[in-house]
Amino acid sequence: MRSILTHNQCIQLLQSETVGRIGYTKENNVYIVPISYALDDKYIYAQSPEGAKLQFMRKNKNVCFQVERIENMINWRSVVVQGTFEELKTEKNIVYASELLSERLEPFAHRQVTKIASRTKETATPEKRLRTVFFRIKLLEISGRYEKSE
Repeated sequence: MRSILTHNQCIQLLQSETVGRIGYTKENNVYIVPISYALDDKYIYAQSPEGAKLQFMRKNKNVCFQVERIENMINWRSVVVQGTFEELKTEKNIVYASELLSERLEPFAHRQVTKIASRTKETATPEKRLRTVFFRIKLLEISGRYEKSE
């Protein structure tokens, strides 16, 4: 049976996962890349080293975000969020994002390189680290579907 997830079921799936895919555009092409994230009431928070993905999202702030849980081909759930990209620039917002990401993701970090950037900035020299950019996606529309074997 296939059907539509309720808004609450969509939020529950977003809260339960740690990796999703962000979709953005460059001219007439669409790109989709995986990112680790954390969720609060209004936003999806993430971080990324400076690069092409951020440059493109700065130019076109309309993005989508997708997360799923797949048990097998006939038992799965998927949520798609339409939203807007916002780079975090104030110290208050960056600290909030960093703490939220650390709280959510560090229990799953198995190697030192996967630790949140805010924890490693203090030990890395400027020459050895890329600039980490914290950003968020404002949740504008949320929809979800699921399939479950009967």
